Amino acid sequence: MTMGVKVYYSEISGNKEVKKRQQRVMMILDSKQIPYEAIDITEAGKESEKEFMMKNAKPKGDSKTVQSPQIFNDELYCGDYDDFDLANENDVLENLLHTPKVERQFSYNGAQNGAAGSREGSAEAQVKSTDSANVDDKVEAARSELEAEIGEHTADEASLVADAEIGASITVEPAANPGLPPAPYQPAADEVVVEESVGPNGEVAHSSVVVEPEEMQEK
Repeated sequence: MTMGVKVYYSEISGNKEVKKRQQRVMMILDSKQIPYEAIDITEAGKESEKEFMMKNAKPKGDSKTVQSPQIFNDELYCGDYDDFDLANENDVLENLLHTPKVERQFSYNGAQNGAAGSREGSAEAQVKSTDSANVDDKVEAARSELEAEIGEHTADEASLVADAEIGASITVEPAANPGLPPAPYQPAADEVVVEESVGPNGEVAHSSVVVEPEEMQEK
């Protein structure tokens, strides 16, 4: 037989609780990266393995039979599901299985480097924040200086001129005055204008007039 942890189980068991326990044992072994061999005692050609399990496993309580899963290390009996689950809860599973415990390694240097990187990032963010504040102060000082120099403008006009000098993009839309009537239409030079007139008998007459440039009109 091959050395190592062996889990004897039944693939065709009709007991849901037994199937759940078998799956849990293998899941825990996989998560802890403990190598093992799963042996299906119901598989054809595994009669000797089934006979070995039944002979060497220890029944619990008044029961005269054993129930899968049963765990061995080579030919050394380790226990059943209850023994396995209790050892796992107490973090002594390797003792039950007679296997070396794998210690998890943590990189202290990596943690130090991460902390240093965090401090450097905070310092850089602080410098950027300070630079931004300095720029805002300089812009505000330039704005105040320009507003003071432009004495002939009102306060609002001076602020607009200052923004333009500093480089701000400001668009001033002319205010609409709905109280004024629309400006009369002024035809362009050389434009043909059709005039309409009504005669004494109500007849409508149309005539075309070519608008001359102002220079020609003055002459």
